[in-house]
Amino acid sequence: NISGYDAVAANIQCEGYLEYDNQRYVIKEKTQDADNLINVYGTQDVDDLRATLRRSFIYTNITAATAIRYALMDRNDTAENGAVPNWRLQVVDNITRKRDIDLSYTTVWEILQEIKDIWHCELKFDSMNYIIYLYGDRKIGKPLAD
Repeated sequence: NISGYDAVAANIQCEGYLEYDNQRYVIKEKTQDADNLINVYGTQDVDDLRATLRRSFIYTNITAATAIRYALMDRNDTAENGAVPNWRLQVVDNITRKRDIDLSYTTVWEILQEIKDIWHCELKFDSMNYIIYLYGDRKIGKPLAD
């Protein structure tokens, strides 16, 4: 919350950016309550991942890390608007399981969500530094069978 009397409040605009807690957010809504407090709602800035289209994303027998790298760099050269600029992968846990992925007419964001499901992994997005961190499935507390 920000006071409506604060000079910063006037500069906050929808679809603008806000940096907070080492992340970058896109402001989606700004409201002001009866006490003149400004409430700001936003989503993590991954819009370029959501906007980059892929006509075809079909690979067999690859690791999660390889699939993510291919999604970011458009190895198939079938993207509507090319590789995703600035974003890169940081592997925290090396997932050696190999799987197949087959998607058509999709976005890089949707590919990344599918990778999480297929390889049973976690992705953390650092929108300030454009890094995707790849983690093994630690929440279950036991290794997954290959």
